[in-house]
Amino acid sequence: MQRELTIGRLKQLLAYDPSTGVFGWKGRRKGKKHDGTPGSTDKDGYLIITIDGRHYRAHRLAWFYVYGRFPNREIDHINRDRSDNRISNLRDVGRLKNIINSNVCVRNKTGVKGVHFFKKTGTWRAQIKIHNGKNASLGYYHSFDDAVCARLAAEQCIGYDYRSSAQEYVKEIIPTAIV
Repeated sequence: MQRELTIGRLKQLLAYDPSTGVFGWKGRRKGKKHDGTPGSTDKDGYLIITIDGRHYRAHRLAWFYVYGRFPNREIDHINRDRSDNRISNLRDVGRLKNIINSNVCVRNKTGVKGVHFFKKTGTWRAQIKIHNGKNASLGYYHSFDDAVCARLAAEQCIGYDYRSSAQEYVKEIIPTAIV
């Protein structure tokens, strides 16, 4: 039977630097000295660390290490870099907020989340995911830039608190823009 991981056991086995997000084994483990970063990266790009036969995602262990408890919800990597486990880059959020702060889908051809070309009308469609997890239409636009601006305005109204692809696009075409 696997025992539940305690903060004491975690700190006995691992050292964690909150400013770098790096874990390291302490001393010897099962008769062998371990150097370097423990664990391996899974197919989704998260660092997995095995303790007492159980697999843990490093970002959840980082939260546990610093706050003495596992997160209540999901851990969001604020900068969207799944290998960046600095505690300042992690936040305990609900599923919708974590989805909102995800990278642009690989199938997205525009590079801006929530903006796509609508072939049926020959216009650009802007949409945004709202509190209930559903997409809300922001309208159809003749120019891509107008659709991006609609998306950006909606993000600001809703209170998105991350750097979005719409913000990145506007900053790229207007470097002096304050977004």
